[in-house]
Amino acid sequence: MPKNTNPPKKRDALKGACFYTLLCLAGPGMLLYLRRWYFPEGFLSALLLIVSLLDLGLIIPIWISFKERIKEIEGGEEDAAAEY
Repeated sequence: MPKNTNPPKKRDALKGACFYTLLCLAGPGMLLYLRRWYFPEGFLSALLLIVSLLDLGLIIPIWISFKERIKEIEGGEEDAAAEY
């Protein structure tokens, strides 16, 4: 099967991965801001730190799924499925 070299699909996949990465960076940024100014110590401070770290941990799966999506686009799986 010929490889699909559809740049708009790849570009859209990259835009999506970058957008969600920015969201995953903005969320912890706001939480750490709250932690610094409103909850400098205590239970809520620790909770905000944990939630921030978990949110940052989502960046890795985003780029793993992006890599798999690029393989799907290059392999033409989407075009083959559209025939049915």
